[in-house]
Amino acid sequence: MWKTILIMTLVPSIISGTTYVDNESKAKLEYECLTEAIYFEAGIEPLAGKLAVGHVIMNRVADKRYANNICDVVHQKNKKNQCQFSYYCDGKSDKPYKGNEYLETLDVATYILHHDPMDITEGALYYHAYFVNPSWNRAMTHVMDLGKHKFYRDSK
Repeated sequence: MWKTILIMTLVPSIISGTTYVDNESKAKLEYECLTEAIYFEAGIEPLAGKLAVGHVIMNRVADKRYANNICDVVHQKNKKNQCQFSYYCDGKSDKPYKGNEYLETLDVATYILHHDPMDITEGALYYHAYFVNPSWNRAMTHVMDLGKHKFYRDSK
């Protein structure tokens, strides 16, 4: 019986080419993507560093040049087919260690998604580790240094 109900539920979306994902599942997936990205990009950073990385992701979601949801922003590649967030393509496991840094990251992701916090990055869309000097940053406005990252926004 349950198979019939499942088929009747999914067939219309399969025929129309859409996928069925309820809002609760979608919200959970977005939360997981944000948590994972913050953890792997800034897990050892202080709280402000985690917030800043989360803000960059949310700023990209809000910018029409990027995907319109968290998971797609995090997994998006540039024109050279390189990952925007390096952890996603580094070949290492994307399974977080569930220690204190992870617990703090869960709190940061929850805060960003549910409390509409002030953007401490002043609209930054980009960042890089302090020990690299990518060529793209020359065309950007430097916003701040925080922990081991430098943050930038588009030049006006």
